[in-house]
Amino acid sequence: MKDLEGCIQRVAAFLQKDLKTEDVKKIAKLCSFGEMKKNPSVNHQWLTDLKYRDPKGAEFLRKGGYNSSALATMILRIISGGTVV
Repeated sequence: MKDLEGCIQRVAAFLQKDLKTEDVKKIAKLCSFGEMKKNPSVNHQWLTDLKYRDPKGAEFLRKGGYNSSALATMILRIISGGTVV
């Protein structure tokens, strides 16, 4: 996200909450990809702990990169009632 701190401030304003600059920075850090990837509450570490998935290469959070034109085609097929290939 290009302006995570700005987004946090807009959400806080919507919720009618005042946040100090240091609070916004802390929230932004905790919401960063790197921090969330390390957080077992977010990354589904429990699946690995219960041996439901292989710990090698089984990260829940990963950087995206989905082909947007393929996604658009899939969405159009779903909307039109077609099947997704």
